[in-house]
Amino acid sequence: MTIWKRILALGLTLCLALSMTNVLSCAASGTGTRLPAWVTIFRAYQMQINRDAEEKRTPTYGSTEIDDIDYWGDGSEFHRLDVYNPGTACACEKLPVIVEVHGGGYASCNKEINREHGLWFASQGYRVVNINYTLVPEGTIAQEEQEIRRVFNWIRSHANAYGFDANHIFLTGDSSGGHLVLLFTAAQTDPDLQRVLGITPAPGYRATAATCPVGSFTSKELVSMGLSALLGSDFKSRNDSKALGYENFLKPGIPPLLIVTTPTDKTAYSVTSSIHKTMVERGIEHQYKEYTKVENSLDHVFNVLNVGWVESLQCNRDIVGFFQSQIQ
Repeated sequence: MTIWKRILALGLTLCLALSMTNVLSCAASGTGTRLPAWVTIFRAYQMQINRDAEEKRTPTYGSTEIDDIDYWGDGSEFHRLDVYNPGTACACEKLPVIVEVHGGGYASCNKEINREHGLWFASQGYRVVNINYTLVPEGTIAQEEQEIRRVFNWIRSHANAYGFDANHIFLTGDSSGGHLVLLFTAAQTDPDLQRVLGITPAPGYRATAATCPVGSFTSKELVSMGLSALLGSDFKSRNDSKALGYENFLKPGIPPLLIVTTPTDKTAYSVTSSIHKTMVERGIEHQYKEYTKVENSLDHVFNVLNVGWVESLQCNRDIVGFFQSQIQ
């Protein structure tokens, strides 16, 4: 998107958002949470700049989709998921599954942002489950982890109906979603972290790929410190410190993990590279890949937002190759 289109989108967003800032609750969540004005503006802005994804005008790569399934049973928009399938696949064929967890600074965006990314993965022979989860400030990080865990239950209980290979479930997330999937990965082998988050190990889970992950609210990473201030004065008090920083929850013995990024990620490279360095220092086995410009200038979550770029295709093929290596 050009700078002028972004300025126009921001102007339209401000007009829309300013008319919404007196809304006291989020109808989708039913929590009655009062939303800060910046959250309302941020969510409206994201809707504008990602309008093609929201209106499903992005490529499908020959994949098919079943949208807006309620995986919790409470009618909340936060508890909906989409299932993407290879175009020629029959539901009778059990295929490995990728669970897609969107980013958005913890407080905005939805599964539609990752629709094209998920449809591309489906074209590679996977069933993809692209999920919503409760955003901040309506929810907590522990609640989001419980929702991801609930999705694993949903996949197992609907394996026959949708053709899921429930013994091979993979996880991917980007930006703040990258933090959530890193945390979920660490919890699989950490009973204390499971207690903090209120989850149990997920049957069928195999490996995780995190794109440009953020998430350090207990260190001096400037990006996360600034975001912490925006998320509200009670953000840290509502979330256990173990969940708020990769330096608190990453330990040796975690399941297979791939982290992908680019040095030109102006939003999160400092955090993502610090995650990698911390894991190396602690002897935590993982894979780490950085991508640089071939034809396009790369930025934050480039492989999710610009799936058709040559650099994105290479990155996403590497993710698929990593997942394939974990299929037994």
